[in-house]
Amino acid sequence: MPYINPLLNNYKSMLKKLFKNKSYKKSLLTLNETSKIYPVIKHEDLLLEEYADKLILEKVYDPKESISFLVSYAFDTENHKVIITENTDTFGKSISDIKDEAITNIDNLEVSFKPAIFNGKEHKNILTVDWSDYASELILSEKQILKAQEILGADELMISIPRRGHIYITDINTDDYFTSSGRIIYDIHWQIWLDYNSEHKRLSSRIMTLKDGKITDSLPWVEYEPSIDKYCQLYEEEENVIRNFFEGEAYYCKAQMFMDDKQNMKFITSWANFIGNPVVFPDFEYIDKITLTATDLLTSEDNKVTYTDAFARQLSDVIYALNELEIDIIKVGGFTIPFYIAYVGFDVDLAQKIEKILRALPEVKN
Repeated sequence: MPYINPLLNNYKSMLKKLFKNKSYKKSLLTLNETSKIYPVIKHEDLLLEEYADKLILEKVYDPKESISFLVSYAFDTENHKVIITENTDTFGKSISDIKDEAITNIDNLEVSFKPAIFNGKEHKNILTVDWSDYASELILSEKQILKAQEILGADELMISIPRRGHIYITDINTDDYFTSSGRIIYDIHWQIWLDYNSEHKRLSSRIMTLKDGKITDSLPWVEYEPSIDKYCQLYEEEENVIRNFFEGEAYYCKAQMFMDDKQNMKFITSWANFIGNPVVFPDFEYIDKITLTATDLLTSEDNKVTYTDAFARQLSDVIYALNELEIDIIKVGGFTIPFYIAYVGFDVDLAQKIEKILRALPEVKN
């Protein structure tokens, strides 16, 4: 019996349903030079897709040269967006024309800013709009952002666009980002970002600051003062991102992590991983416990790892000890959350020396 990919069947079924919808069919057939063009914000992970180089994409950077998000462009029909690629008939419009027209159309949207409601309470110092296809794209419109700035009587704004159709705007207190409304917008941001039941795609993990309608910065994670449980949730997600980052290179992360509960996370890694592979550690400001193990693959059954030894230590002690040994260890902040990477190399003797030194550190009870 030949193998049938169930996902392919679902895809074909979906196409059949779509094209039974005559208005959808008509909207594609009537795409012409009068069809409006809008910007469509995308998460930076889109760059990992094979088709990304076929799209007209703009990378939006903060002053630190980190990507805040991507902007693609689409023809908007009554029932569907047609993303513009290098092969799309743009009816003679240049890329510059497309970008200008897209922003003009966002400028011309009728927008009613209103106080945000969070946890059943109205917050007059935080503005939002009703959910819509282009609510998040308001961040690209200097005209719309200046309108919000005027309503708030602010010189500078803090803006969150965690998922499609969401935008939250508040005045920024330059002395303390996270007093009152700033703290609340952070809570809103991560609650929406971490809502795994949401049907709306993620756009940007960053909370951005804007002045005179232009992005001036994206707030670093350290400014957020996050709770331990949020860091733990994001660390679990970022492990795959970090692995992908090293994929295809000479070395990659093999660290594993287990959570006892949201307030007590253990980080566990085999000593074998220190030889030849960078090892990823969480930021000890949030998770200050590590369980180090030795493994015995020769006696394992069904190729399952047998843990022959394990000892728990303060992660901060481990980081400082590695640093004293002049091991290459860096704190990385360019991802959603900060973490450390240590690289010992292929020196087995050095790895064994590290193990002895770390075993001599004060023990932490589980």
